Formats: sequence, C-alpha cells, structure tokens
Amino acid sequence: MFCASDILMLCNSDGKGAQAGQNCGELGKVCKDGKCADKTKCAAGASQCVDGKLHTCKVDGSDWLIEDCKSDEVCKEGSCAKLACTPGKLWCVGSVVMKCDAAGGKEELVENCATGGKSCSDGACSSGWAAKVSLAGNSSCALRGNGTVSCWGSNDWGELGDGKASPSSAIPQAVVGLSGVVGLAAGMQHHCALTAQGAVHCWGNNAVGSTGAPASAGKATPLPVQVKGLAVVTAIACAHYSCCATQLDGTVMCWGTGGQLSDGTNSGTLNTGLPVKAVNLQNPAAMVAGSTAWCASEGVGQWKCWGQNSNSVLLKMPVTTLIAAPNAGLNGFTGLDFGSAHACALEAGGALKCWGYNKNSQLGVSQPNKTVNTPIDAKGVAGGVVQLALGNHHSCALHTGGGVSCWGDDSVGQLGGGKAGLANNAQGVFVAGVASIKHLDAGAAQTCAVRDDGAVLCWGQSNYGQAGQAVGAKQAPVNVISGSAP
Repeated sequence: MFCASDILMLCNSDGKGAQAGQNCGELGKVCKDGKCADKTKCAAGASQCVDGKLHTCKVDGSDWLIEDCKSDEVCKEGSCAKLACTPGKLWCVGSVVMKCDAAGGKEELVENCATGGKSCSDGACSSGWAAKVSLAGNSSCALRGNGTVSCWGSNDWGELGDGKASPSSAIPQAVVGLSGVVGLAAGMQHHCALTAQGAVHCWGNNAVGSTGAPASAGKATPLPVQVKGLAVVTAIACAHYSCCATQLDGTVMCWGTGGQLSDGTNSGTLNTGLPVKAVNLQNPAAMVAGSTAWCASEGVGQWKCWGQNSNSVLLKMPVTTLIAAPNAGLNGFTGLDFGSAHACALEAGGALKCWGYNKNSQLGVSQPNKTVNTPIDAKGVAGGVVQLALGNHHSCALHTGGGVSCWGDDSVGQLGGGKAGLANNAQGVFVAGVASIKHLDAGAAQTCAVRDDGAVLCWGQSNYGQAGQAVGAKQAPVNVISGSAP
C-alpha cells in the first residue's frame, strides 16, 4: 500500500496498477507511509516560545510538549536561555542606576546620580553627603556617608577609580567596587581607601608601586586593587608616591618609592607590590606626609620623622633619613601638615608656626623665596586653628568657628576669592561663603571643605575639574556634593 494524497492505494495482485482504498481524510486522518495516521500538529523537533513557556514538537509531530524554563532562564527564540539580568532589578554601575527590563533580556540606564551631586547606592540615587575629603595633586575624592567613595578631576592615571584612564571630570564619579569605606588617603596621582574590615584598596598612578600593585600590573591602575601583605589596618596615610598603614597590632607597613618607607633601604616596592615593615615605629597616633617627607606622632607632642628633608621641611634632620627618628624640633606640636616644600604645625592653644620654602608667603610671613629651617609664627594668620590643609604653594586653616582662611599663592584662585589674585599673600583671608566646616584638605592648588551637613565645597585651580568646576570657570567656592547629613 501507498499513499496518493490522503487516499490509501492498494496494489493489484498482478502488480500492474492499483486501486483506491480508504480515503483517510474521511476519517479525519492523513495518509502517511501506506496507512491512515493521525494528523500532525507540528513539525517534528520544532520549538517555539508561547507565553514564556517552551513548546517542543513531539517526534511524530502529533502535539507540543510544554515545559517551564529554569528560574534563571528565559524562553527566547525557541529555547531556554540564561537571563541577561534579573527582570526589574535595579543596581549601580559607578554613579549610574541601571535596571533590567521585564523580560530579563536587556540592561537599561535609569539615571546618572552624579549630575545631581549624589551617589548611587543599592540601585538608587542617595543624598551621598560626605564625611571627609582627600585631595591628590589634580584630583579630589570624598568619602560618602553611605561608605562609598566618589572622585573628580584628573583621570590621566585612573585617579577617579572608574575603570578608565580618561577623561577627566568635574562631576564626582563613583569609585567602582568600593563599599564600607571608613578612611581615605591621597598621594600626588593616586588614592587609597580603608574599609571597615581593615583592608586597603588603592588606584591611580602605580609607576613606583604607589598603589601596592607589582610593576607587572602597569603604571595606571584605574580600578581599586587590594594591597596584599597587610593584616587588619586601622589607619592609612600617603606621601606623593608612597603610603603607610598602621595595623591592629601597632606595627606600620609601607609601600611605594624607596627611601620613604622607614625600612632602612632605598629599594622601594615597585617590583613586588608588597608592603615592608617600617622600623622604629609602633602604634603611631597619627602619620603625616608631604611630597617625600614623613612624620608620625607616638605621644602627645612627640614626633618621629623619616624620608627626604628637602627645603628643611623636617627642620634640622639630615637630608635623608631611612629609618624613623625623633625630631626634637617638633616637640610640643599637637598637629602637623606638609605642603610640597613647606610645613606648618599647631600649638596647644591653636597658634600656628610654619617653616620651609616661603616662595609665595605660604608661611604666613612676607619673606617670599626664603627658606626657613626653624618654626616661625605665621603672623598673618588668625588664631584658633584646629586643622591645617597645605597645598603646593598655598596654605589653609580651619578655625574654631567653622570658617576657613587661606594664604600664600593666589595665582589660580587658591584663596577662594573667585579670581586669579596675587602670587604672594602673607595675610590669611577668610574664604567667603564657606562656613560651618568640619573638615578640609588641599591638593596641589585646590582646596575642598566638608560642611556640617556633609556638603562639599571646593575652590582653586580646576584645569582638570579637580575643584568641581569646568576648565576656565571662576575659582570661587562651588558646591560639588550636596549635603543632607543626619
């Protein structure tokens, strides 16, 4: 028997011809392979998606097999495929809020929090008020109230920590992958963050091992990398190209360029990326660094220093000190900060003394281009100083009333007056519009201050956006991060 359309044909006994038999169509069937068979509903092995379920045709084509995809899959183009994302989920990529579409097949941009001075946290824009700022040469970072970090300014070496080595930005960008941050430190072209778990992560210029990564990692480190070889860390500080961390047991570990690690050598840690133990330092109350000079307080008014004594920033210590040694010239000072070639220190009553290279009267006295190797009174600066922030050639002070005064070089608006001023200013000038300040820091030629409500105000040079202003904008204080601290 054989089929002719839906007719079942029967061969004659002599094999010469055939006669029509059963019309399968009359039975609601089809003629197939010499017999009447049930009609097929689909092509054998075919598949399709219907209402999110996978339909697969049976081998005989008689019907569809229907099944659900797995919980992490979606039915797409006739097969179960892994979800690109969880349908409806919101998450953060840097400062940007992302959302997964309803089908789980596409990621969509919802909002860039940075444009409103906010940060992205748990898939939403948060007020992102700041607790602290830490400024490098031409970039600035803020520790947000939610434990994240945002940076702005130069990104030539990946200083913004957003995974790129350019471009620069005047708008704060979220540092990728950081949370639970409790402390910040900055060098000339790199930044480091301390987490609540005691880990240290650094990013930026690694040309001499400043980020704690080995030389093989490359010079630019645009994403935070955890510094290996450290135990639980309680505090961090950075010079231009070196950093040190105090561990829970009181020991100090340092990494970066040689001669600044208090390990007795000039070797540095570029090749290994592993910190070395600092000699003659134990449980310092504070560590302060300049460009190549370091000091640590190990008691009230007692300081040990090491590194390079360029421009007498370490007073009368040797030109090079490879292991931390007492610095009697600093006895009695309760606070200390370094610029690139000068230093200032606080006395118990809030009075201020400065020394080093006075190129632009940044010592608070009118003796430009003179090097001073003994602390002298900063006569042009008001008293009641509680914190210092020194830049390359300018100095700023936070006073007891919450105001900020600055002096020294004003050639690119470092004193906050809104325009380029004189290169030599020995008289401290209170920055207009800056009040209720609780913390401040200075970069090469920019200064940022944190207000009581967590807002961040910056002024000074902004050629890379480091003062939160577009290139060419006036240098008066601007609100870089909105404040709404509880």
